[in-house]
Amino acid sequence: MKNESQLKSSKRGVLLRLAIFMALMISAFIIPSSALADFGYTEDSTNYTIDTGANLVFKVKRSNGDISSLIYNGTDYNGYTNKNSHVETGLGQSDVTISQPSSSVIMVKVVYGTLEQYYVARKGENNIYMFTYIADDSVTVTRYIVRLKPSLFPVLNTSNSWYSSYSTLEAKDIFTDTSTGYTYSKHYSDTRVMDYNYTGISNGNVGAYIVRSNHEKASGGPFYRSLIRDNTNVAVNLYEILYYGMAQTDVKRYGLQGPYVLAFTDGGEPSSKLYAGNLKTDWIDSLGIHGWVGSSGRGRVAGVGIKNMKSDYEYVVGFSNDEAQYWTKASDSNGYFSCTNMLPGTYTMTIYKNELAVYTTDVTVTAGGTKILNSITITDDPSDNDVTWRIGDWAVHRLNLRTVHL
Repeated sequence: MKNESQLKSSKRGVLLRLAIFMALMISAFIIPSSALADFGYTEDSTNYTIDTGANLVFKVKRSNGDISSLIYNGTDYNGYTNKNSHVETGLGQSDVTISQPSSSVIMVKVVYGTLEQYYVARKGENNIYMFTYIADDSVTVTRYIVRLKPSLFPVLNTSNSWYSSYSTLEAKDIFTDTSTGYTYSKHYSDTRVMDYNYTGISNGNVGAYIVRSNHEKASGGPFYRSLIRDNTNVAVNLYEILYYGMAQTDVKRYGLQGPYVLAFTDGGEPSSKLYAGNLKTDWIDSLGIHGWVGSSGRGRVAGVGIKNMKSDYEYVVGFSNDEAQYWTKASDSNGYFSCTNMLPGTYTMTIYKNELAVYTTDVTVTAGGTKILNSITITDDPSDNDVTWRIGDWAVHRLNLRTVHL
């Protein structure tokens, strides 16, 4: 028989093992679920489910490529009234496949006719990187719509959203705020594309944002305005719009659009590391995305300076051809500018005083090269012309197309 000392030792061992077991059980409840998540994916007959290994788990429908679920920290923010998030206004029956190109990347590819949509997740990130490949006119517009549950976010009374609480004036797209006498168009934000890096919404604890792409295959140039966000008590929609067809004045460009990023946060703004121009893209090179051109296949244009600039005006340098478009701001002090990550080709370069074109020339970009331009003298500013009298100055000032007082 065991003596008293042995019995006490045995009891201590049991108690120690019980304490360890209880500690493990408690930690399982205390440690956030994100810390227990495993990066990877599963599939069933309806969806591919991708766990980013962070706080975000999302589902893509195998039938049409819709995002059917966006679960962040245990809450599904996706969709309303049976509507999902999707490219265009949703696709029909599509070929939807999933792959894991590396230990840290999962990619879903959606093929619908000549359109290709890609969703890419990186291990440990609450982001979905998206790409849209457009080959021809079979796709009438180019946009992605993230549809979020309105009950989970506030209605924001800002000038780049439209509101169902306003009275309908025309065609269900033009609204009147009777308290101010202003009208609002759903389709034209008051924000130029060059002036924002992202659009989104936050309830203070969770933020959902689309970080826009560089719009190299979009249409309209740096001053283009279009629908950015719907935010009402019945719908919260975030948009990446590349070709909209609403009074479009620029060519429709084909090829790969992206990446643009759907980013979830703990209420704050998305990381500036995701912004177009800041985003590191070398990890995308090996994914096999149709139309992708890495940094080694791109070039740069740099201008030593611009002469004959007028004070108190912003100068923007734009580049465009039928294949791509870019822009950059010139230095206020000397007009120096640099435009990077451009696809090879010959571009029309236009210098704008505010939004007035005051100089144009052609430049050719080569892969891996930098085109250096000597100091440029602006010669087409009508402010330099002799006049008998003048009211104001020649420039295209920022016109708020969104809020027009009646």
